[in-house]
Amino acid sequence: DKTAAIKQLLQGDEVTVSFNVESREYNERWYTELKAWKITKGSQNASDQSTNAMPPINENDIPPEDENSGLPF
Repeated sequence: DKTAAIKQLLQGDEVTVSFNVESREYNERWYTELKAWKITKGSQNASDQSTNAMPPINENDIPPEDENSGLPF
C-alpha cells in the first residue's frame, strides 16, 4: 500500500509522477487509464523551481477550434 507516501504530500509540493498510459475501445467509445507507478517529491529550492517553471501561455498561439476536424474530442 503506497498511499502513505501520498498522504505525506502537502498542497503546493512539487512532485514527479511516472505512469503508464493504456487506452481501449468499448462500445464504440475510447477509455484511457493512467496508472501511476512511481511518485517522487521534488526539491523546494528556488533555483529548481525557476528552471522547471512552465512559461506563460500566449492565447494567440492557440489555434481556433475546427468543428469539422473529425476528432472525437
